[in-house]
Amino acid sequence: MIMKQSWYGGGYRANIVVYTIAWLAEKVSRMKMAIDFLKIQEKQTINDTFYKTLEDVSCQIQQIITDTPASISNVTEWCKKDGCWLKVKAFDMDLSKAFLAELIGIDERDAVEKDAKKVQKVDDGITCQKMVIEIGPEKWKEISKFGVLNKHLNEKDMSILQVAVKIPSRIPSESQCKYLMKLLIKLKEEGFQLN
Repeated sequence: MIMKQSWYGGGYRANIVVYTIAWLAEKVSRMKMAIDFLKIQEKQTINDTFYKTLEDVSCQIQQIITDTPASISNVTEWCKKDGCWLKVKAFDMDLSKAFLAELIGIDERDAVEKDAKKVQKVDDGITCQKMVIEIGPEKWKEISKFGVLNKHLNEKDMSILQVAVKIPSRIPSESQCKYLMKLLIKLKEEGFQLN
C-alpha cells in the first residue's frame, strides 16, 4: 500500500507502517474505542474505509518521521528514539465518520478476545487429545517402558500412561492428554525417539 502512494519516495517503509498502526491504535484508544483486529483477521483483508484511513495517516506519519531534529540525520535511528514517538503521538487529525463507525468499544473488544481465548483453549484441548490418540497404545507402551527402564517416571506419570496404553477402550481426558504430551516432550529430551 505505502509503495503505491504518490508521496512515497522510497525508504523507511517499515518505520512508516509501524508508526501508522501505533498512532492509529493510540488515537482510537484515547477515544475508548478499538480497531476490530479479530474481524480483520477473520476476513484476512481490510475494507476500503480502513485502507483510506491508513493512506491518509501514513502520508502524515511519513512527513513527521522524516523531519528529524538537526542533531540526527539518520531517519531510521530517529525512529528508534522516544522523541520520535512523542512527536508522532502529538500529531492529531480527524478520522472519517465511516472509519469511526467501524470501531468497536473497548468492552466489546475485551469480550470478543475473551471468547476467542475460550474457543482457542477448547481447540487446543481437542488437538492435544487427537495427538495422544494418533500416537496409539503401542507407542505409549514403548514410551512407558523407556520411562520405567530409565527411571524417568513418577507414580502420576505411570498412572496416566496406564490410561494411554488402553486406547481405544479407555480415552484419556483432556487434562490427561495435556499431561501426556508434556511427559512425551520430557522423555524426548531424555533420549526417547518417537518414530
